[in-house]
Amino acid sequence: MRKVFQADDLDAVAAPPLARAQHAATAATSDDAEAQRIRTLLCALRPDHPDPYEPMPAAGETTGIMRVAPSRAPWDLDAPRGFGAPTGAMLDAAAASRGAGAAEVLARIATLPADAAAVLRWVRREASLAKGLRGLWHDAGMAFASAEQERAWSDLTLRRGFAPAHGRRLVLAAASAWEASR
Repeated sequence: MRKVFQADDLDAVAAPPLARAQHAATAATSDDAEAQRIRTLLCALRPDHPDPYEPMPAAGETTGIMRVAPSRAPWDLDAPRGFGAPTGAMLDAAAASRGAGAAEVLARIATLPADAAAVLRWVRREASLAKGLRGLWHDAGMAFASAEQERAWSDLTLRRGFAPAHGRRLVLAAASAWEASR
């Protein structure tokens, strides 16, 4: 099946190729079953992240949740006293529920075979659809390349062909293990 780029999807002239690839990989509707499978996997692996299509933030970084300070300046009279207290409690409850989801995901990953678990941990932590599905395949292939493969792929032409194929095979095998563990 041949895919045709639709003008209403994204302006083909103005958008660079990586933007078009990202748009295709994260589009709300897609005919690509493989892209839908990977998006579903990313959402399942990242219940504690507001944008599952982007990598998890480094430890200590915030994910877009802002906490209202419990204390306020004495001259700030337009906000009622105790304004931040209920909000802080709600944010703490939401963080606890997201943390429980993450703990369940990590526990489920730990029950899988070692190779699938390693790939799924990498997908959870590092995978991104910013460069499209092929970019994700390439990043996975390079992350799990052996020393032999890295030497062979020092040639950019070989890397362009083999790294995405290697990454695709690894991620789809790990996705199959994840789906079978339900």
